[in-house]
Amino acid sequence: MPGLLKNVPVTDAQRRDNDTHRPAVVLAVLGVLCVYIYLFTHAADHLGLPMPEDLADAAGISISHVFDRDRNVDSMLGITQTQRFRWNDDERMIYFLLLGFAFVSVYFAPLRYKQPALAAWTSLGLFVLYGSAATAGLLATHLLVFIVLHREARERLWLSALMGLLGWWGLREEIAGSLLDAVLFFTLPGLTYLAYRHVILRLLELPRVAPVLRTLTVQAAILTVCIGALSEGRSVLVSAPTG
Repeated sequence: MPGLLKNVPVTDAQRRDNDTHRPAVVLAVLGVLCVYIYLFTHAADHLGLPMPEDLADAAGISISHVFDRDRNVDSMLGITQTQRFRWNDDERMIYFLLLGFAFVSVYFAPLRYKQPALAAWTSLGLFVLYGSAATAGLLATHLLVFIVLHREARERLWLSALMGLLGWWGLREEIAGSLLDAVLFFTLPGLTYLAYRHVILRLLELPRVAPVLRTLTVQAAILTVCIGALSEGRSVLVSAPTG
């Protein structure tokens, strides 16, 4: 964290030294993912292969409390807060597949394209599993972190406007077709642009304020979770019966 806030990045020479390709590593990672996909998803059923429980029975292996009703290995790994697919097994399969494709593309991509490739696959995964609204909201928050930590970046101003546009899209599912929808579409990009240019950039020029602002921005997700947990706990205590 101190290195991040003081803008001390890893050098290009260090990145080049670490950018080595080992086929054995790739095969090992993909092999583990394939095993996970077979054991914990409906992939075997989709491909016409024996289900894990059927394979265990054929091998004379009998283990209780391992397989679920789908005849694959029972798992607590769930893709939470989404209902875009009927079965959690299918969500797990999509997650594992995207993880494999992301690993291969980032691993073999030229050094300058590794971070964009990782961002692209992450965005695609969020879009497939959670939809466009959640993806836009998360991208907007990440843009905020980027423009706060990289105030020297040439593209920072138009990214601040893009942040507002993505924020509007993240809210649109709840307000689609309303007057507020139209108002936010036309005003939010401009408001985020003005707020960044005339408020945040000026705060970042203050030696005592800038480190605090950067720290709060980076830790905003944790702070939001803590505030939400405290608020939820307080509401539970208030609504609890007394006496």
